[in-house]
Amino acid sequence: MATVVSTTIMGVKSRTITTAAIAGATTDATEALDIGNCASGSIQSVAGTFGTTTLTLQVSNDGTTWATAKDTAGNDITFTAVGIKYIQMGPKYMRVFAPSGNGTGLTTCIVLCYR
Repeated sequence: MATVVSTTIMGVKSRTITTAAIAGATTDATEALDIGNCASGSIQSVAGTFGTTTLTLQVSNDGTTWATAKDTAGNDITFTAVGIKYIQMGPKYMRVFAPSGNGTGLTTCIVLCYR
């Protein structure tokens, strides 16, 4: 289960979501996170052992059909090591997906800003 912390700083509303740990295995994913009317944010891979796992940020408007999220340059938002990527989109749902690999204990932190 994800941990969600909501804050407002200088009039900007944000939510920080830390996902439960997942392993790099076929179809292993975090729960679908209903992110509402997010304006922008960042996703950070913050802990775990990647091994051969690639974490992929996926988005959906119905919670059933998923697509790989893209950054502002049109590249897939993926991680093969700890890092941070900028998100600028407005899907209804978001999840972190680990389709294969041997990583363990992979957690992510998603920071979202709202209008």
